[in-house]
Amino acid sequence: MNAPDFDAAAVFVAANARVIDRRRFQRMFGGGAAAPVRDAVATYRNDGGGFGHGLEPDCRSPGSQPPAVEMALRVMDEADAWDDELVLGACDWLAAVAPGEGGAAFVESNLAGWPHAPWWVPEEGHPASLVATGMIAGTLHARGVSHAWLDRATQVM
Repeated sequence: MNAPDFDAAAVFVAANARVIDRRRFQRMFGGGAAAPVRDAVATYRNDGGGFGHGLEPDCRSPGSQPPAVEMALRVMDEADAWDDELVLGACDWLAAVAPGEGGAAFVESNLAGWPHAPWWVPEEGHPASLVATGMIAGTLHARGVSHAWLDRATQVM
């Protein structure tokens, strides 16, 4: 098997990728600093602490969505660009929109009218999604985060 051509990949990423993806590539494969990754993630943050604006490419809504929060956390984790202020703000947002039982819904209804994948459909009754809740909670637990939303999400799981 041939080794990956990182020079060709860098040219492709530079020509085609979003800023956040270029920062991730530089951090992961080019020895780049963590701060530009954190700053790129922060551009997708909303006033309430959640994340939207197409961070998760399956939804182009500016409104915050649990999958966008998951992606923000995962990107900061993988790049070692963890930022407690962004993380705790995201947890506060998750707590504010949590289903009655805790955790996170698969998607929130604020995506209506915005481009999104056809499977991004808010579930009737706004139940917790084990997939969304588990992915978010797993990253937070791995990073040792303490927050009331995580306590309830852990009970849901």
